[in-house]
Amino acid sequence: QVIEFELLISDRRPLQDLEQVFEDMKQRRVIKVAIHPHR
Repeated sequence: QVIEFELLISDRRPLQDLEQVFEDMKQRRVIKVAIHPHR
């Protein structure tokens, strides 16, 4: 899993872009929905 993750970063997106994606997910609260599905 770690190797695939590193390959994804180095092959497709730079680290900063990946951080932007994570922040975007936080803003959309996708993580919270995935962790605590109430609906």
